[in-house]
Amino acid sequence: MLLNITGWLGLFAFVRLRIKSIYCLAVSFSCCLGCSNGSEESEAVLQAAEKGDSKRLAELLSVNAKAINASDSDGRTPLMLASREQHLEVVKLLLEKGAKINQQDDVKATALTFACCGDNPRIVRALIEAGGDIKARSGQADWNLLMFAVWNKKLENVKLLLDFGLEINQVDNRGRTAFHIAKEANYAQVAAYLQSKGGK
Repeated sequence: MLLNITGWLGLFAFVRLRIKSIYCLAVSFSCCLGCSNGSEESEAVLQAAEKGDSKRLAELLSVNAKAINASDSDGRTPLMLASREQHLEVVKLLLEKGAKINQQDDVKATALTFACCGDNPRIVRALIEAGGDIKARSGQADWNLLMFAVWNKKLENVKLLLDFGLEINQVDNRGRTAFHIAKEANYAQVAAYLQSKGGK
């Protein structure tokens, strides 16, 4: 009789251990599924922002608002991608929804950095007026926003940045100003404008 009791106790312990193992496995699998879905949702938000699909983006954010500040493999957010691709309506939507305006990517670029390299000064203005850091610096050469605008020959963005008070003669880590960069690249029109504003 004692052997039978011992046997039953052993069997009970074994079954209990197996149930616990199956439960842990199920929880782990569920967590993995949750992570996968979150990644897919974030990827969808990033793609919608990059493509300029404001309707799709609004739908996605209504389901998962946290994905608004998701980042890709380079640390770029939906706001950065929309700014880079010059999608003004998407930029406005993301700002209205509370996107982090000064979040940095892997090289410390912000949405405003990308906007300053583009052809739409309205995006630059929208970001600055929403709290974009006009003093942001990024890249290996530690460039400011004015230097990026100059290098990309975006005269209207240059004018806008100076109108908002960005100091014209800041230097990069090689001691060059925006005027130096314009001269080195033979951007005569940009160089002339900077010189007229005190660039040296």
